Amino acid sequence: MTVLVTGATGHVGRLVVRGLLGAGVPVRALTRGGGAGLPAGVEVARGDLRRPDGLADALRGVERMYLFPVAETAEEVVGRAVEAGVRRIAVLSSGAVTAGFDTDSTCRSSGPSSGRGPSGRMCGRASSR
Repeated sequence: MTVLVTGATGHVGRLVVRGLLGAGVPVRALTRGGGAGLPAGVEVARGDLRRPDGLADALRGVERMYLFPVAETAEEVVGRAVEAGVRRIAVLSSGAVTAGFDTDSTCRSSGPSSGRGPSGRMCGRASSR
């Protein structure tokens, strides 16, 4: 069962790759550049989530996928993954992407929070800067 990890050279993706390898899971890393910094044993596939039409080779033979989405193409990427036979997709998400929770300046000024800022908007830990 090969897992395709997108964003594999980033802060979170790098940890996902390491964890999967440590569990003995075959990993294919999607990268726009080379596989610099990826551990031995990782299969590197070149591709760009901004160009979903070029992902067929990376998706071939993959059963599971860790998706660090590009909002503009996420739906198309998921569609292509499903068409290619990917059965499970884990998506990295945050309130910043889905609801704009970190865009309220009152959240940023109120410090670490897990509730609502002075304006009444939801604030999460990621909102403090």
